[in-house]
Amino acid sequence: MKRTPLKRTVGLRRKTPLRSSGRTHSVRPDSRYLAWVRSLACLICGGAKGKSEAAHTKQLGPSGTAIKSPDRSTVPLCIWCHRLATESYHAITPESRWAAYHGLDLGTLVKQFNSEYDSKRAAKKAARLSSIGEWVTAIVGLGLLWALVTLATLALD
Repeated sequence: MKRTPLKRTVGLRRKTPLRSSGRTHSVRPDSRYLAWVRSLACLICGGAKGKSEAAHTKQLGPSGTAIKSPDRSTVPLCIWCHRLATESYHAITPESRWAAYHGLDLGTLVKQFNSEYDSKRAAKKAARLSSIGEWVTAIVGLGLLWALVTLATLALD
């Protein structure tokens, strides 16, 4: 017996609309900050730079099931101290017990990392603006030189 697919004349619709959780927490990833944190040495064991993972803490943002805290609240941890060891970040919960076990003040550390990153970014931006300013000055200087040469040639004609 040959079967033919049914043709739908009306699209499927929900009888009741989907409910919103009421939270409108959308966090834009800060990939530059995460890359910078990953370039640092492990906070616990001082493991090799550039081998760290960015461990999201609950210091600066909302926490709960399926809610990721902001990227600016991360700290550098090697894979061992972050996930694998028996005293790792994900093994000892809650976060405050893990911090107390390792003798850390996460709130202060997160603020220090943020201020250090912001100062480095500001220094890079100032250097970039300085070099742009030098280029603009050179271009304006060349423009003035070109204008003087043009005026001089017009005056000679």
